[in-house]
Amino acid sequence: MIRYSIIRPLKEYDEFLWNTLTSTFKIDNIEECEVIFAAEEECTATDMAQMISSNFPNIPSKIIINSKIHCENPKLSNLIKGWNVAEGHWILMVDSNIQLPFDTLHRLFKVWNPYVGIICSPPLGTDPESFWAEVECAYLNTFQAKWQRIVDYCGFAFVQGKVMVVCKQQFEKLGGLAALASEPCEDASATKMVRKADLKVRLASRLFSQPLGRRSLRQVWNRQIRWAQLRRVTFPLWYSFEIFVSALPNLLLLVLFPHNFLIILLFWIGSYIGEILLAYSFSWHQSLVQPFAMLVRDFMMIGVWTMGWFGNSWNWNGKTIRLKGK
Repeated sequence: MIRYSIIRPLKEYDEFLWNTLTSTFKIDNIEECEVIFAAEEECTATDMAQMISSNFPNIPSKIIINSKIHCENPKLSNLIKGWNVAEGHWILMVDSNIQLPFDTLHRLFKVWNPYVGIICSPPLGTDPESFWAEVECAYLNTFQAKWQRIVDYCGFAFVQGKVMVVCKQQFEKLGGLAALASEPCEDASATKMVRKADLKVRLASRLFSQPLGRRSLRQVWNRQIRWAQLRRVTFPLWYSFEIFVSALPNLLLLVLFPHNFLIILLFWIGSYIGEILLAYSFSWHQSLVQPFAMLVRDFMMIGVWTMGWFGNSWNWNGKTIRLKGK
């Protein structure tokens, strides 16, 4: 009997794709799952998905390529394709670049209760192979994952679309997957939809990893600008406060109180020591260059936050997505 439908929207080939897609078939209780790969007709990853599926003939799987469903958000379009054919009571929507561990279902459903509308997991950066990939780890782990954990503990978590789990019947009553097209990104729509129904967003008990490989400055910069623009459009009030967790407040304190230079500097250094200890306690990625990557991240955030106020479109796999302001 199929209890879980795992939908993996395919985007493009990357160096870790074989491993991340293969991990889908190795999770706990896989005998109760079906795997659905959803893609656009020109997607370069479908052949690999077909090869991997053939290696696990006892696990129901399919590849859905349907040009009749179009959303302005191509990822959501692919998710809807999978949603329409999914047979499971529970729907797991997982980006193709996420590595699923053996205890995937245990991590997710450990936090489920009748008051939860969606479970998600921010990505944890792993396997960086360049300095700028280390900077992306500093963004994903000890910044984004840290703050997501904090707001989750406070009962006010936000959905992040890398990994999302819902009860299909319950979610259909809230409006269904197609209703997520009301925002430029599906995770913001899901957050608002669940909160409107007085349900909770919860984070998985342990987060899921995203292998990074090599990254360039341009790749990291463009990705952070895109995410900043999306946050500005979907949660403008929260976005306006993000500048206060960049390097700017510390810089202003150094300028305004130069006689307390040493105290402010020690406080600044202490914040990085706290991040390092946090990463150690959760077994997140650590390296000798991570402190420098954290410093670069905090200075980048000033520019990223500023640029995030401008622009009304972003690029997704070669397609231009228009931002709709509120």
